[in-house]
Amino acid sequence: MQLTKRRVPFKKVMMIVLTMIITLFIFAACGGGNSPLVGRWDAIEIDGMEMPEGVGMEIYFSSDGTGIITEDIFGDTYEEHITWSSDDGIVTITDDWGTDSGRYRVNGRRLYLYDDTDSVFMILERQ
Repeated sequence: MQLTKRRVPFKKVMMIVLTMIITLFIFAACGGGNSPLVGRWDAIEIDGMEMPEGVGMEIYFSSDGTGIITEDIFGDTYEEHITWSSDDGIVTITDDWGTDSGRYRVNGRRLYLYDDTDSVFMILERQ
């Protein structure tokens, strides 16, 4: 019996990678009606690199502590419902993959998310 290799489509790989990045490193925004993070944010940079052409990500944080992460990968759109909260510059997000927390900073129309080494991991811009 001969085994054959099965190719995984590039779009699917990109979706999985971006979802893992979001889950592992984005310490998304905070809940609460007065939070500066309430609203719609578009990712403009991940890990020091601009978002690749054909790939986009939007995070919507509602004042009720819920939200949606929308990924557009070469025309295929994926949505993930989240819950979130924050306290003293630390954000916590819960999605289908689990719960993560980390530091954030809002400066004007930009949201900076930090990884566990306290380096800027992702920059998003308010819409």
